Amino acid sequence: MPRAAHLLSTAACLFALACGHEVSTPSAVRDAPVVTTTQVAVDVATPAPRGESCIEVDSELGGKHITLEGRIVVDESYEHPARGKTRPLILRLDAPRCAIGSDEPRIAEVHLAASDGLTLKPLVGKHVRVSGDPFTAHTAWHARPIVLLTTTATPLP
Repeated sequence: MPRAAHLLSTAACLFALACGHEVSTPSAVRDAPVVTTTQVAVDVATPAPRGESCIEVDSELGGKHITLEGRIVVDESYEHPARGKTRPLILRLDAPRCAIGSDEPRIAEVHLAASDGLTLKPLVGKHVRVSGDPFTAHTAWHARPIVLLTTTATPLP
């Protein structure tokens, strides 16, 4: 059953392009803070802080539900090979997290994909707490090594 859930979430992401991509962008998103590069330096030699839970992903089955905090930004530089610039929504984590099941041992950013009924764009530029199910990037639409199928998003002070 977990494999079926992963396939459904992947299909929903691809079908609805729910990974935060739009060809035309509302002015609120265009005026929001942007990421100018797709790479963030992460010190992979530093061990995980005590008590930090790792982001656990499995390429076939999805990942372990997790809650993360950071700032949502728009990546203006990411380009889909066939569609050009796509403006994915990225959660820039407050602190890098260890990653299990990813090619990257530490993650500083995750690509946010909204689950049904959740709207993330009003939260661009804000410090937030998000929860969801992570999975490894596996299509050209995915702008970071880990994508979070986001089920909740709450602004923080």
